Amino acid sequence: MVMVLTLGFVSRAEETNAPAAGPEEITNAPVVDQEEVTNAPAVGPARVSLGVLVGEEDQEYRMDGLVPLWAPDDSRLFLDLGGSLLEDEEQEVNVGVLARHLLSEQNVIVGASLAYDTRWTDNDNQFDQVSGGLELMSRRIDVRMHYSYPLTDRKTLSEMSTSATAVSTDSNRKITTTTSTMFRSYEEALEGYDAEVGVWAPFLEETAPTAFYVGYFNYESEDQSDFSGVRARVESRLHPQVTLDVGWQELTEDDEDEFFVGVRVYLPWDIWNGCRTVRADADSTEDWSLRSRLDEIPHRINRVRTETTTARSIESAIDEAVIRTGGTEAKVCTPALDSNGNVIVICN
Repeated sequence: MVMVLTLGFVSRAEETNAPAAGPEEITNAPVVDQEEVTNAPAVGPARVSLGVLVGEEDQEYRMDGLVPLWAPDDSRLFLDLGGSLLEDEEQEVNVGVLARHLLSEQNVIVGASLAYDTRWTDNDNQFDQVSGGLELMSRRIDVRMHYSYPLTDRKTLSEMSTSATAVSTDSNRKITTTTSTMFRSYEEALEGYDAEVGVWAPFLEETAPTAFYVGYFNYESEDQSDFSGVRARVESRLHPQVTLDVGWQELTEDDEDEFFVGVRVYLPWDIWNGCRTVRADADSTEDWSLRSRLDEIPHRINRVRTETTTARSIESAIDEAVIRTGGTEAKVCTPALDSNGNVIVICN
C-alpha cells in the first residue's frame, strides 16, 4: 500500500511537472512566431484614397495611393501615385517617390517628395512638369511646400491677323502705310510654388482631429500677370476613413474668391489579403499617435497649373510708299509699340 501511494505521488508529480514545461514551450514558440509575423510584413499594405473637390468654378475627382517600398521603424519610402479627372474633361497623372523620417527626440516627422506630373487639357494639349515638395508634421503644427517646374513650352491655340492702311499727304508727297499685326492665344503650364501652414486643434484630438490651414501660392506666366493668391481651409478627420475639407481662396490680381468643399475616403488595400474596409488600429482616433502619420496619404496642395494667354506681335514689316511728282522714293520705317501697346511707325 505504501508503495502504491508513493508511486501514485511520484506519478502525480510527473504529471504536474510535465505540463509546466509544456506551456513554457507553447508560450515561447508563438512569441518567436509573432515577432516573425510582425517583422515580415514591415513594409505594410498599399493605401488608397478617393476624393472629390467641389468649387464654384469646377469639380475635381481624385485618387491617390501610397505603395510602401521600404519601412524600418522610424522611416518610410513610398511610391506615390495619383490622378485626377476634372469636370471640363481635363485629366492629370502623378508618379513620384515620398520619403519620411520620424525624429523621436524632436517629436516631428520630416518628409520630401519628387514627382513627374502630366496633364491633358480640354484644348487637347499635354503638359509635363517635375515637382518637388517638403513637409513637416507634428502633433500640433504641419508645414507643406511644393514647387513645380514645367517641361513643356507654351502651345498655340489660335492666331488672327489684322491689317491697317493709312494714307497721308505732305506737300507734293502722298504717303501710304500698311501695318499688319498678329494676335495669338497660347496655353501654357505655369512655374511656381504652393505652401501652407496648419495648426491642429488640441480640444478635438480625441474625437475628430481637426486642423486649420492658411497658405499662399504664386505661379508665373510669360504673357499675363502671375496666378497668385491666398488660401484658407479646415481639414477634419470625422472618421478614421473619412476626411472633410472646407476652404476658400482668393486670387490677388483679379480679386476673385472661391469657396470649395471636399471629401476624401481612405481604403487601405492589402495586396496580399485583398481589400479591407477597416483601417489599421494605429490610425484610429483613439490612438492618433505621431508615428501612425508616417503612413499617412499626403494632401496634395498643388497640380499642373495651366492658363490661356493672349499675346500681340508685329508679324510683317510696315510697307510704306512715298510718291512725289516726277518719281518715287523709298523711306526706311521701323515699327514699334508705345507704352499703351499701340503700333507706332518711326521713319527716317
